[in-house]
Parts: sequence; structure tokens; C-alpha cells
Amino acid sequence: IEIHLNNNKIRQITANAFGSFPLASLDNLELNFNRLTSLPLDIFSVLTSLEKLELDNNVMTAIPDFPLHSSLKTLRMENNLLQRQPPSWLDRLTALETLVLNNNSLTTTPSFSRPHQKLGSLFMSENRLTDLTEENFEGLVLETLQLAKNTIDSLTSFLALNSTLKTLYLRGNSLSGVTGSEMLEFIEGMPVLETFDVSDTGLTTFPNVTSLDRKFKYLRLGNLDTMVCNCSLSWLKNWTAIDESFESLDVYNHTALCRFPGSGSARYWGDITIEELCSEGRSSRNFVTFDCSFILVNQNQQHNPQAAL
Repeated sequence: IEIHLNNNKIRQITANAFGSFPLASLDNLELNFNRLTSLPLDIFSVLTSLEKLELDNNVMTAIPDFPLHSSLKTLRMENNLLQRQPPSWLDRLTALETLVLNNNSLTTTPSFSRPHQKLGSLFMSENRLTDLTEENFEGLVLETLQLAKNTIDSLTSFLALNSTLKTLYLRGNSLSGVTGSEMLEFIEGMPVLETFDVSDTGLTTFPNVTSLDRKFKYLRLGNLDTMVCNCSLSWLKNWTAIDESFESLDVYNHTALCRFPGSGSARYWGDITIEELCSEGRSSRNFVTFDCSFILVNQNQQHNPQAAL
């Protein structure tokens, strides 16, 4: 049974608000786009079968206090007024599989006092996350992690998820200090990672991932504005190697300008050949330095990652 109460300007809700409705059978409650600031504790004593709770676009300052062993599998609280850190008692949600906390003011990820073997997807884009460590993800088995538009400046914390993480979105963070060798070491240390977005992060280098014995589904490097055309960039023109390393890959933005070192002349990336990239005799290594915006996408079916589920 589902109840949808979206867009109703609701400011307050109580456990008896549903009258004689059989709340014990309710498994999906949507309260998006209202004016809720909180939920009463006693409401969960009657929502014993609730599996999905949506509270997006309200004005809540805290995550509701759930009872131990809640049946909840999906919790959405995108675009609220959550601050500082999620409460430690989130580990009471032993059935939780998906947690969406995008667009709040949280400064750290949820902490769990015991291993959480069911939480597979965590969405915390557009918060205030910065100094994450491996301890932030200790005991988790995340497969999808979306942290776009925070101020994260390091990749090392995600190595705690090296055996499970398949999808990582870091668009709009601050990775300008990550070197090519550090990026290559990180990717090599994440053997199941198959979808990776590091666009708009200020990266100045990126390794030749076609040299790795693995296949990616999706890699996005778009909107990088310090690209220098030289031989280290030639791997992006090697379609045979790309076909072996990606399901299918294309250069999305052919009108991006790429500047040649020395002369400073600019050319459209789509017009430049491998021969021109390597004409100055520079050694082709595993690193790429960028001065233009391009996106690598799946050619068989366009890959348009969503902000959240």
C-alpha cells in the first residue's frame, strides 16, 4: 500500500493523521515538496511495514529518529536543511539499501557502529563534504557512491570500498592536486570500478586507462580547461585500444579547443590527428594533460547518469 502526499504544503504530520487507515500495511510513504520540519517519534511505531520513505524538498533540519530494526529500505531526504553530520543511530536501519541526502549542508558521511551489509547506494552530492578518510566507509559494501559538487580533494578514502564500488561520481569536486600517477594507482586499486565521473574537478592529468587489463562502462572527464595537445594525449585517438577498454566510447565535444605547447596555437580537438599530437617528439607516457572539455560516453546507448535514484 502506498500513500502519496506530495506538494500539499504540509507543515506537520502525526501518527493519527491517517485516521483508521491500516498503517501496518503501508510500505511506501511520499511527503515530498511540503513544509515539514520534523516527524514525530511515535509515527514509526505504527508504520511497521514501511520500506520506502520520501521526504525530498522539505525544511527538515534532522533525520528522523527511527526504531531499531526498522523495515525501511529506501530513505530520501534530498534538498532539506540537514547540517553537520548524519546521526549515529542510522545504523538502526538494518534493512536500509539506498540513502539519498543530496543538496543539504552535511560535512561528513553517515557513521555506522557496526558493519552494514545491505546499504548499496549512497547519494550525498551538493553537501559540504571535504576531508574524508577510509574510516568514513569502514564496514560498508557500497556499490554506488555519488558525491558530486562537494569539496573533496583526495581519492584515498574510497579505497576502503575497493572490493565493492562499481560506480563513483565526483563531478565538481577539487581534485586539481591529484597527479597522474596517483590517479592511475587509485584506478588500479579499484578493480570493480566501471563507472567513473571526474568532470569539472580541475584535474590537470589523467592516465591512459586503455593500458589496464579491464573494461569500463563509462568514463567522464568533461569540462577540463587546461588541456595541452601533446603525444601523451594520443591514447584518446586510438580507437582500437579504446574499444578494448570500454564497451564503446566517443569524444562528445568535438568543438573543444586544444592548445599546442610552445606556439600556443589552438585547434579543435576533433580535427587533430595522432600524428599532429606527437609531431614534437614528446614521449608518450601514461599521463594526459588537458585544456579542453570532452566527455566519453557509451555509444551503443547514451549514458545519462541521474543525480539520484
